Amino acid sequence: MTGGTASSTGLPWHVIGVMTGTSIDGLDAVLVRVTGRGLSIGVELLDQYAAPLGDLTVGLRDAAAQKAMTARQFAAISRDFGRLHADAVAVIAGRHQNLVIDLVVAHGQTVVHDPPLTWQLLDPGPIVAAIAGHTT
Repeated sequence: MTGGTASSTGLPWHVIGVMTGTSIDGLDAVLVRVTGRGLSIGVELLDQYAAPLGDLTVGLRDAAAQKAMTARQFAAISRDFGRLHADAVAVIAGRHQNLVIDLVVAHGQTVVHDPPLTWQLLDPGPIVAAIAGHTT
C-alpha cells in the first residue's frame, strides 16, 4: 500500500519500477530504496524480477508495427499487459511484505513513436489493484 509519508518526513522511498523495451521480449521489474535529496540522492537495488510476455508478444509487436486491429483488441492487449505488470509488482511486493511501497512506476509499451506523437499502451488498473492489496 502506498505510504505517503516518505516525501514529508525524508524517510527512504521504496519504489517498484516496471518496463519493457523496444525489443518486446520480456518485462522487467525492480524494487529500489531511494534515500537523500538533491545531489545527495542515493538508490539501492533491493530486488528484481523478469517475466516473459508470452501470448502478449504478438499483439504488442503488431500494435508497434501499426498493424490494423480493433479498439477491442487494443483494449484487451492493454488490460492483459496491465495484468502482467500487476503480477510482477505482486511478486516483488510479496517478497518484501515488511516494506511500505511508496511508488510504482510503469512506462507501458511504446506502440507509436513519431515525435511529437507517442503512445505507451498500458492499463494501470490491475497494477493499482495489486499494490492496494499489499499491506505491511
